[in-house]
Order: sequence, then structure tokens, then C-alpha cells
Amino acid sequence: MVDEVSADRVLAHLTVEEHHLQPFGIVHGGVYAAIAEAIASIGATVNAAAKVPGSAVVGLDNHTTFIRAAGLGTEIRAEATPRQAGRRTQSWDVSMRDPDGREIAVSRVRLLVQPLGDLPHGPTR
Repeated sequence: MVDEVSADRVLAHLTVEEHHLQPFGIVHGGVYAAIAEAIASIGATVNAAAKVPGSAVVGLDNHTTFIRAAGLGTEIRAEATPRQAGRRTQSWDVSMRDPDGREIAVSRVRLLVQPLGDLPHGPTR
């Protein structure tokens, strides 16, 4: 669930459920990557649209590092902030923490800013 959105920060949280776990009972790494991609994309879209109305973003890469394990019932709190927010590309850092404030995963997501109509499968104007 997204809790706060601005051009400079996105906050979100997720409570880990059974379907988020890999066979060893810990959060699957893809969950962290998906959280990072989602909230960095939201922030970058807001940021880009503030500079150039009608802009949208698409991910170029997502580098996620897993620091500590989390299990069923853990609330993951995520924060995305821009490292670099240009008119053509943006790079966002995402920190994911447990309820005790310990970092459990970090990501850097790089995004391409495009006019909305130029996206290959996106909506047209």
C-alpha cells in the first residue's frame, strides 16, 4: 500500500503473506524488486510530469540487494528517493526496512522518461 507520494519521496508498506514467501519461508527476492520498481516508478512519474507535462517513465534496470531475511507477518516499510532526476533519465534509491528500522533490502532503479504517447504498449493521447 502506498502511503505518501511526492516528486521527491514515495513511502509504502507491505505486510508479508504466504504467497510472498519462497520455499524456505522467507520473502522471495522478487517481492523486494517489485516493491522497488513500483514505488520508484510512481515517484519518477510524478517528478517527470512536474517538469514536462505528459511524461511517463519505464524501467531501464533494477538492482536489488538483499541484506537480511524477513518472514511471514513482517511489515516491510519502503522509501524511495531520487538520486538523480533529469528530464530524460532518473535514478531512484529505495530502502526497505523491518518494523525495528533495520534495513532488509535496498534497490537502485533507473528509469527512462518518455512522452506518454511514445510508450510501446501504453495509453495514447
